[in-house]
Amino acid sequence: NFSGYTDTNGDPFRGAWSVDPDYNFDQVLTTLRVDADLGFADLTSVTGYINFSRDLGPDTDASPFRLVDFRTEDDVNQISQEIRLSGSTPLLDWQAGVFYAVDNVEATYAGSFIDLLNTTTLTVADQSSTSQAIFGNAEWQLGDSVSLITGLRYTNEVREAENFTQDNVSELGG
Repeated sequence: NFSGYTDTNGDPFRGAWSVDPDYNFDQVLTTLRVDADLGFADLTSVTGYINFSRDLGPDTDASPFRLVDFRTEDDVNQISQEIRLSGSTPLLDWQAGVFYAVDNVEATYAGSFIDLLNTTTLTVADQSSTSQAIFGNAEWQLGDSVSLITGLRYTNEVREAENFTQDNVSELGG
């Protein structure tokens, strides 16, 4: 690399790295759909759930120097719910529904640039959003081969974020 390091052992899976690279993640993704015939309309409920955690620590320069090393940890949680009613007549195909979702994301990024810039960094993010919606659409049959599609959706979304990055001169040069 540009700092003068050369790995001479010939094994691409071993080296004199500044960190022991790793990548760990756990995730759960589920969706549940329930359909019911109510006689006058069809009811559909769709529920979604996501839980994702990741811990990542690569040695991006693949050398014993701490040029661009970092550790990332992420946690993502989401739950969503949608409920729809739909129906059909000779003149009209229609659908109406509501939607709700909550997302939470927490992330940290700790970077080490000691041998390159004599510093470390820390970035922390905590973000959340809540979304609510109501919607409807209709397809009007105006003739054998002509229809008019109309629809409306109203969404209210609230997002919050607390983030910071700090740069620390961690070791004094001598």
